Amino acid sequence: MKKLSLLATMILLLNAAHAQFISDAGTNRPLYQIPADIQGSPFLNNNWSDGNIVSENGVNYTKMRLKFDVFRNELVFNINDSAFRFNDPIKEFVLSLPGNKTGGTAKFIKSSLIHSKLPGEFVQELVNGKIALYKHYKKNVVEVASYNLASNKVFEDRLTFYILKNGEAELVTLSKKTLQEVVADKWAQVDAYMQQNNLSSKNESGWTAAITYYNSL
Repeated sequence: MKKLSLLATMILLLNAAHAQFISDAGTNRPLYQIPADIQGSPFLNNNWSDGNIVSENGVNYTKMRLKFDVFRNELVFNINDSAFRFNDPIKEFVLSLPGNKTGGTAKFIKSSLIHSKLPGEFVQELVNGKIALYKHYKKNVVEVASYNLASNKVFEDRLTFYILKNGEAELVTLSKKTLQEVVADKWAQVDAYMQQNNLSSKNESGWTAAITYYNSL
């Protein structure tokens, strides 16, 4: 009986917290609006994704419907088919992205909490360990001119990659030469591993696998 009572109390508390969150979202958080004069999508993924959030105050929000606005560097959430901007300071969030290269989920961390040299508001964590690998998404607005027509504004994607090693952050290009420099002390082992598994040092998946393997040595 005591176990049932405790379970019922926990359910009531969770429901109350969720109800309060919805109430706050409706009164204290502004509605989100997509830029109307720019073609394309400002989002990492145009569809709503299941996701979890950890605020800088240590509050966890789970099983939410989220979109990451890369252009504005802000998180958007869905309540009752309305989109709101999440204004509370966010430490990290995880999005479910079926079919992506990281196994269906993507973890983003506030850049400034990792290193002052990392750009933007958030970076995606690809590898964590002795050497960490991060990916930064950015969307620029460019004007595209058409013959005899007015120019149009469109979103243009830009990706950059950073490593964190010995407490220092560094922008890297995805090449064999750069990878060899990054894992120089164990390059022979990493190189052999990549050849055995037919991995390329010129793409994200190859670098992710190589650094993950390096960290395991």
